[in-house]
Amino acid sequence: MGWRYEVIILGSMTLLVFFLRYFVFRFYESPKFLISKGKEQEAIDVLHKIARFNKAPPPTLTIQHFIELDQAASRVSGGTGTGTEPVNKATAKHVVGNFFNGLKHLKGLFLNRLQLIILLLLAVAYMVSQLAPLPSYPQTDDCPGRATTGPLT
Repeated sequence: MGWRYEVIILGSMTLLVFFLRYFVFRFYESPKFLISKGKEQEAIDVLHKIARFNKAPPPTLTIQHFIELDQAASRVSGGTGTGTEPVNKATAKHVVGNFFNGLKHLKGLFLNRLQLIILLLLAVAYMVSQLAPLPSYPQTDDCPGRATTGPLT
């Protein structure tokens, strides 16, 4: 009966944390996520709630600030800001350049030859382990009705 008590206690603790999470502690979506989804007003509301909780002065950010940022971005890009402008070679080079600049944080993996060799060996070992089929072992006659050979189950 000991394991049953453990399961009951763990289940009740899980339910308690679940109800506390939804009814006592309010977690809000991050303002960055809300802005990426186009919900600027909700992002501003969340910032005000966070400031109120932390007893900080409320932010002075408004929807007008977002509109001004969108207009400035469309002036800089030379388009309407809708994201449907044609891609030219300069934009493509910029995107490729940003991609390779984003890989700079991986420089620590290749500081010396030993680290490079270890990384490559680990990568090869992982790839080989994913490609290798499971071995088949002959089975004994201890289990009548089963196949004599086949994958280990």
